[in-house]
Amino acid sequence: YGRAEQRTTGIHLRQRARAFIFGTDLPDDDGVRELLLIVAEIPLPMQSVTDAVLRRLAATFGQHFTALNTMLTVTHTHSGPGGYCGHFLYNATTQGFRPKTFDAIVDGIVEAVLRAQDDIAPAAVSIAHGQLRNASTNRSRVSFERNPQVDKDFFPDGIDPQTSLVRIERDGRAVGAINFFPTHGTCMTNRNTLISSDSKGFAAYHWERELHGADYLSGEPQEFIAAFAQTNSGDMSPNLRFDGSRRRGAQRFGPADDEFADTRLIGG
Repeated sequence: YGRAEQRTTGIHLRQRARAFIFGTDLPDDDGVRELLLIVAEIPLPMQSVTDAVLRRLAATFGQHFTALNTMLTVTHTHSGPGGYCGHFLYNATTQGFRPKTFDAIVDGIVEAVLRAQDDIAPAAVSIAHGQLRNASTNRSRVSFERNPQVDKDFFPDGIDPQTSLVRIERDGRAVGAINFFPTHGTCMTNRNTLISSDSKGFAAYHWERELHGADYLSGEPQEFIAAFAQTNSGDMSPNLRFDGSRRRGAQRFGPADDEFADTRLIGG
């Protein structure tokens, strides 16, 4: 949350990286046959992280994965460790750059890619679109109302409700899913001091662990991988009872009045 007094005291939900490699026999105009998509449960996408990941991948795969075919996106949880950014502004509240945090993020992302590469197999991929309401609200409706009328007409509720789901199947069995939906990772409040992947992280945990019995400590490939990616989060907030008239830090009211319950409810 960019608050200097916010210091980690423990872990609520571990942060994970999930990697997906999509291949085709039909290369694009640049001759690329594969797309690597990484969804990392960290707050901000930083070029320094992407550059380090690409260097590590080049050491293993040569020019197989480059900036041309690698997309590293984040979930935008607000409760992840800071100090991993390549710009002073973002490290100011953590008293500077934190190499251990940076290395842990890069290591986790690279490990996810290596596991994805080892797990490549024929699959069927489909995509579906829908609308998800009662899961977000506009945290700055006053600002939104200053948009052109055509934009307000297109988003009459002040939110973008679109959700998309990429489904991956092998032999008719679901082995992976990637959901795209815009909402900030702010179910856990700015008074929280526990590392948390917030609602998107809980959604992934619930689908993998609670529904598919994933054993994260086994070191073995999981039977099902679920990622909840971010889109145009803008002013989309999961705190459905949001009072924009209050001061920053005291204006966030989730559906359950408790940040842990809110994370589980919105994630579910």
